[in-house]
Amino acid sequence: MRNNEGLIIGSMFNEFGISALAFSYDPTTGKVELKHIIGMLDRRVVRRTLKKDISQWLLLLRQGKAVYINQRRGITYILKPFDDAVVE
Repeated sequence: MRNNEGLIIGSMFNEFGISALAFSYDPTTGKVELKHIIGMLDRRVVRRTLKKDISQWLLLLRQGKAVYINQRRGITYILKPFDDAVVE
């Protein structure tokens, strides 16, 4: 992740190093915009879920937590930021 003019820009990779999505987050409004998403995830319900979950990830990362559970969808995310990642 990087901070660019107030926006937080980030990417999510799977365990094989394949980029699943790229996003931007505006902390002033709390909105997430998905910039790039792989085809198998490019569904309306998945996009909506990811937008909500990413905003929660960023709040948790600021608190030093690395696990987020979406109770409604039954999804557990384990976040592992890179060493050079910027989280402000």
